[in-house]
Amino acid sequence: ISPLGSEKSYVNGALAVSDIYGQLMANLGCGGSARPIFRGSGLGFGWAVDDGELRALGDNVKALAVDGIHNVIGVLEEADSGRLQRVDYIEALACQTGCVGGPANVENPFVARVRMQNVSAGINSEALRDARSVALDIIEEFGEDAFGMHELIQPLAGMELAECLESAIARMGELEKIVAELPGLDCGACGSPTCRTHAEDVVCGQASETDCVFKLRERMQRMAEDLLRLARMDLPSMARRDDK
Repeated sequence: ISPLGSEKSYVNGALAVSDIYGQLMANLGCGGSARPIFRGSGLGFGWAVDDGELRALGDNVKALAVDGIHNVIGVLEEADSGRLQRVDYIEALACQTGCVGGPANVENPFVARVRMQNVSAGINSEALRDARSVALDIIEEFGEDAFGMHELIQPLAGMELAECLESAIARMGELEKIVAELPGLDCGACGSPTCRTHAEDVVCGQASETDCVFKLRERMQRMAEDLLRLARMDLPSMARRDDK
């Protein structure tokens, strides 16, 4: 899971909050010893919601915050075309309202947003170590390459449905059919940012239609109806014949 601009990542996996939330809540306050972890400042906690990075930057930076994948794409296209002027920093969050609005979270994103802001405001940043000390601790723990990018980020090539034009046109028709059958919610639960990109992955063989939870539910419902219909059928009786 190496990030762009770096050969190595210190992230070796990802867990959905919805998968561990119940167990964490059940074991909070149970005691026991734990390895100390790095503490963040109130501004650091605020990064979980939209505008969090801007608040950390302060008022002296000309910055823009945008959340929601469609809005992010629009702003980046503005920047790429040179129409976005006098902006030094862009906070671009794919999920609505920020990380708290991710599809694998548990709580209502708007409630979570307020709670994170309250947690952020309630932390006494003066009692924490300064940012340089924390950075030195992280470097000592993970190495000097823990911060920053060491490679130039190269643009990704555009998606090709097929090398052959005829096959690409055929796949385009299949893609549009799949898009029409998807819910169009762009919830991201399938792992793709939009329903259309999920359809592109399906026609390219990189995903299955049932990766969409709504399509999976439809298939499970059809299977249940088929099983119920079979259970109600009068099967022909088979008389046993003794071999002579």
